[in-house]
Amino acid sequence: MTDWNPDEKTLLEIHNLLINMQQGNTETQLRVLQDLEQLNQTLVDLNNYFVFVLVQLKQESMMNRQFAGLTLKNNLRKTPKEFLTQILEYVKHQLVFGLMDENIKIRTTCGIVISNITYNYGFHNWPNLVNYLAELLENDSEFAVDGALDCFHKLCEENSNEYETDFLEVDLEVILPKLLVFFFHSNERFRILSLSSFIELLMLMPGELITIMDQFIQNVFKIAQDESIEIRKRVCRVFCLLLKIRTAYLLPFIGDVIQYMLITTQDESPELALEACEFWSFFEDVEDAMTLLTPFMNDLVPLLLQKMIFTENEIEEYIETGEIENPEQNQNQNQQELKFDQEKETQSDDDFGKADYDYTNESQGKWNLRKSSANALETLSYIFADDLLQYLLSHLETNLQNENWIVQEAAVLALGAIAPGCYSGMISSLNQVLTFLIPLMKNENPLLSSITCWTISRYSEWIVDFPSFLSCSLSQQRRVQYAACSSLNSFIVYSGKKIIPFLNDILQVLNQALRKYNQKNRTYLYVLISCVAETAGEELNKQEYIELLMDPLIKQWEKLKDFDFELIAIFETFSTLAVSLKQGFLPFAQPFFTRCMNVIEEILNTYQMAAQSKEETFKGFIPDQGFLNSSLELIGSIIEGLPGNPEIQKMILDSHFTQMIPYLLKDIKSETRQSTLALLGATISSFPKIILPQVPELLPLLIHLLDPSYIFVSQNASWVIGELAMNLPDSIESKLDEIISYLVQIINKLSQSRSVIESVSITIGRLSLTFPQQMASRLQEFLENWSVTLRSIEIPKEKETAYRGLCNLAQINPDVTVSNFVYFCDAILSYTNPSVELNQAFYTILHSFKSELQNHSQWNSLFSSLHPRMKEDLGKRFDLN
Repeated sequence: MTDWNPDEKTLLEIHNLLINMQQGNTETQLRVLQDLEQLNQTLVDLNNYFVFVLVQLKQESMMNRQFAGLTLKNNLRKTPKEFLTQILEYVKHQLVFGLMDENIKIRTTCGIVISNITYNYGFHNWPNLVNYLAELLENDSEFAVDGALDCFHKLCEENSNEYETDFLEVDLEVILPKLLVFFFHSNERFRILSLSSFIELLMLMPGELITIMDQFIQNVFKIAQDESIEIRKRVCRVFCLLLKIRTAYLLPFIGDVIQYMLITTQDESPELALEACEFWSFFEDVEDAMTLLTPFMNDLVPLLLQKMIFTENEIEEYIETGEIENPEQNQNQNQQELKFDQEKETQSDDDFGKADYDYTNESQGKWNLRKSSANALETLSYIFADDLLQYLLSHLETNLQNENWIVQEAAVLALGAIAPGCYSGMISSLNQVLTFLIPLMKNENPLLSSITCWTISRYSEWIVDFPSFLSCSLSQQRRVQYAACSSLNSFIVYSGKKIIPFLNDILQVLNQALRKYNQKNRTYLYVLISCVAETAGEELNKQEYIELLMDPLIKQWEKLKDFDFELIAIFETFSTLAVSLKQGFLPFAQPFFTRCMNVIEEILNTYQMAAQSKEETFKGFIPDQGFLNSSLELIGSIIEGLPGNPEIQKMILDSHFTQMIPYLLKDIKSETRQSTLALLGATISSFPKIILPQVPELLPLLIHLLDPSYIFVSQNASWVIGELAMNLPDSIESKLDEIISYLVQIINKLSQSRSVIESVSITIGRLSLTFPQQMASRLQEFLENWSVTLRSIEIPKEKETAYRGLCNLAQINPDVTVSNFVYFCDAILSYTNPSVELNQAFYTILHSFKSELQNHSQWNSLFSSLHPRMKEDLGKRFDLN
């Protein structure tokens, strides 16, 4: 089919379709999707047209050619595998030809589509691809060489994190030695692409790379001083990856590598220094890391402390963005002498200080050398524990009392960084440290006071002056307000239910802060309130607490217009409060429900007006999608917090709630479909009869939304189908075979998102409880992979349900279960804390298999085929032998 030619009329239709794809109008986009679906049904060779426009139609606009390529990429997923060879023959031929195009955008797009084809259909359907790329590397045209290098890099990148890929079966013996040569090419892009491909391959470590590993490492050393910063950044990345996943290859050169990284961490290029600094954090999981690093600690620790100091550019950026006003003032308010007592104590606490933190307490969340250095110092605290202090404390004592505030600030950051690992070594000095730090929380320099808030939160186990810590939230400095909110958030996450005695104090401060903060910082405050609500749960459901929180929140809510962006943040906070307060939220439910419905309906009316407009694009105001999604989520939280409540039921019935669901499920934005599905699932669980009349219209949409291209949409669609199975089983029986087929297709491709696979596993379990006979008849299609995925479900209630479904099917279809016995046993043994009833069901099923198979002299053969550890565990837990 490589001699295929397009029909001119159809080609014009494709041309117009591609132009319409570039329109921003939502209704136009929906129409385009419908047209594309129609073409897929009528044109077997549709993908040939897209690749023809991409590669051959050079007179077409560059934008149209690229859109043709990206549409081809997405559309190929819908190609039935039985037509694969016929349909893809022309497409593949044209794509490799396109790798030689003189325009880099076309070459890149062709590479993207090629990598996508191999990802979705496997390399076995394109066995000569890599060898063809190897041939292109010797082509006289630099365009062809560039296309081949770029394409191979994309193949490596696409497959480097995939455990189910068949990329490891591809013969790389020809291409890898050729790639090594390009490390020294005069073209910098060629050097970058070749080295980048090896970096991706290090994650997979194919046998062909192991064979040439010595040559690879030698070549990396030779280019370690390359004039290109991009090359040297990748050299650092190679050393980081080898240290992490193949330390043995690096050990013969480890001293030289560490010296190189020490020097490169000091490079004038911030980007290069950052790549080098990442190296130190990779030592956390290295055996004998302490032994390897000890000779270099006297150089490494001062270097990290120095790199934790703010640069002039960073400070100027804070000033320019208005985050701070004058950081030079009052930096030395706390100049009392601080000496560390290094006498060790025997206390320890493995959980101390391990609340997640990514050193992005600065508003500018970009990862930088300062944060990487702090992270590296924390890693050293895990490796060396209290032994780190002998290299560190003298520097900290000096720097904490330095007259230059930026040096003092970095020392405070260092104190926070070492908190998790140097627990016992810091205990003897803790009173002095906290006495020194607490006044700094109120320092007028916002950068110094804000990092102090965070550092103290790392020592929250010992905080004896919680009111001072809390009162920082009421600082006049906006940056300190932000830091206090962030630190309190960390403190609350770490402390959990331990905050309950302080709940009144926390809510009093939040009440005042809500009246005091400006619009930007109120958004941080809303996040903090949500954290308090999630942590306190129903402890918050006291009248005095509700008044402290809800009164100022509602006053602020009432001030906001429907499409003020702050409304999104406050709706998200009310969503959390609705779930936590439960019955306590009922007095507020009606006004919130009504306003949310008004916002949703106004947005939908806007969409309708835009669709009816004769203009090419609608000129009116189209609200941000966030307003729609946050409104849906708040309604869903009200329903979740007050399940079965007759007042909520009346609100739903008196509104256009059910009529809007199908329309929203067709929305072009995946976030809206996701939020709508979450709302639908909550409604089915709480008020199933309300949804029942809509199910015939909803079910085809739900099946379509199982498509795992959109992870969270697919996950939620699966969950909603499970809710229907449990609450309205009769309503889905007519579509059951189609639903099962979709679910089986997803679960049998384990390279799909883990969250989607888990959701589908739970849904299969629910269907197995409701429709056991129909599910058992198809058990052979999915038992193996279902058994594998069941073990990873974490939510106890959902796990129990799924395993009950497994037991149902095992009893109905024992033949299939026995033929997959090792997977069935593995799933059962992985569930270590089932209910008494479920564990008894496991016991009964296993012993029934034994009894039946012993009658046919098959049991001994089956049981002896299991791994010895599995046999031992089955014997201990289920008395099976």
